[in-house]
Amino acid sequence: MPVLGQDQGSTTGFDRLILLVRYLMICAYGFMLVYVYEILHNWWDYFGFTYLLNNTAAAYAACLIAALPSLLMPVRATNFLQFSSFVVYLLVFVPSMLVPVMQFSVGVRHTVYLFTCTLVGASIFVLLCRLSVKPFRRISLDPSAFWIGFFVIYGAMTAITLRAYWGDLSFAGLDNANVYEQRVIGGEIGADALVRYSMLFLANALNPFLIAYGLKHNRYLAILGIIGEMLMFSAAALRYMLLLPIFTIGIYYLADRKGGIGSIRFFGGVMAVAVLFLPLMFTYDPNGGLTGSLLTLLYMRTLLISGMAFGVYDDFFSIFPHTYLSQSVFVRPFIGYPYGDYSVGQVVGLYIAPTTGSNVLELNANFIATDAIASFGVGSIPLISAAAAILLWLIARAIPAGRERMAAAALVGFLITISNTSMFTALLTGGGAIIAILLYLTPDTSPWRSRGAAVVRPDSGVPNQD
Repeated sequence: MPVLGQDQGSTTGFDRLILLVRYLMICAYGFMLVYVYEILHNWWDYFGFTYLLNNTAAAYAACLIAALPSLLMPVRATNFLQFSSFVVYLLVFVPSMLVPVMQFSVGVRHTVYLFTCTLVGASIFVLLCRLSVKPFRRISLDPSAFWIGFFVIYGAMTAITLRAYWGDLSFAGLDNANVYEQRVIGGEIGADALVRYSMLFLANALNPFLIAYGLKHNRYLAILGIIGEMLMFSAAALRYMLLLPIFTIGIYYLADRKGGIGSIRFFGGVMAVAVLFLPLMFTYDPNGGLTGSLLTLLYMRTLLISGMAFGVYDDFFSIFPHTYLSQSVFVRPFIGYPYGDYSVGQVVGLYIAPTTGSNVLELNANFIATDAIASFGVGSIPLISAAAAILLWLIARAIPAGRERMAAAALVGFLITISNTSMFTALLTGGGAIIAILLYLTPDTSPWRSRGAAVVRPDSGVPNQD
């Protein structure tokens, strides 16, 4: 029997055809990003979406090279580690290779060096994500004790958050004015550490876990998780909270009953959504009401901002000192942090949008920008990419056999988070570590199960239908 996560059998002719089709899909995805970036540049140049490349053909040629690591991925993801390679490659590595080519702010030699290091990092990452995954030995917990403990913590955090925000909750939707107004209110209230961390743990970990678990065992728990996430959005007005239930549910139903996700199905699904709204970009106006807000959310803030921030970080840290991970509270006592009371995102934000006011732009960036470029420089991208893959491998080992589908759904928000923050921050406040622990500790026997819900036998990936 092959170890869980190991590819079964040799590559067939049909598999090679799938690899070719997937490569062409990633090329097309890259072409779309280049096209959309050219449009976004006209509106968001001041925000870092600069376009200094004289030859657009170079950007399209970069797409053909950036798609090469996709040939190293499995045809079908059979565990969380392999699934994470799909998401991280698409949302982090591809835009991080393409956007700096269009920004072209530091000359040909450095742009080629940056592109090469990122390409190597992407290749190492997807290869390490093919490591065999053997789950850790389980700890047996009483189901009633586990769920009582879970809901005590869940209720306490919800009470802390609602007590702090009561009277200031507002469902801002996608309207920019309402969102920013609510964020100001939410930022003032969330200055209290207990309130802030309660809200983040609920939004990024406990609610996504409830939704994924509920989809498998009891729909009422999934509804509770969705309602909880909407309450967190009403408090903080962070748009990803609005989208997280959609992503969680979408990934759950994209996977098959054994938790596997075909790469063509996944990349094809992303491409279908992106292409569906592409004609609206001909008349794009970020101030154009709901349509403009939706296009900005999809193309700018989800698909391209990761690459934009990556390029800006490279530009900034080619001039100013590296942090050597001293932005982390665990490292700062041993290594001096060079930027005082400002976070890394704030100093980079001041670089692209100088201000003397108190409302400083904080430009967060993906893990290879924050943990590699900001900390050690461009040359460390392959090493940090390898370290990230190993951390994801450890998370995958915490997922018991038979829970791959639930894990992919619950952890997709965490994978999206690392496209906009460091790996360590995503693990702690982005839900990665907490969800992994919950998946590891959750008893196999569920006290809540809808009639006809699938039950998975312990230590097997085969669902029964009771």
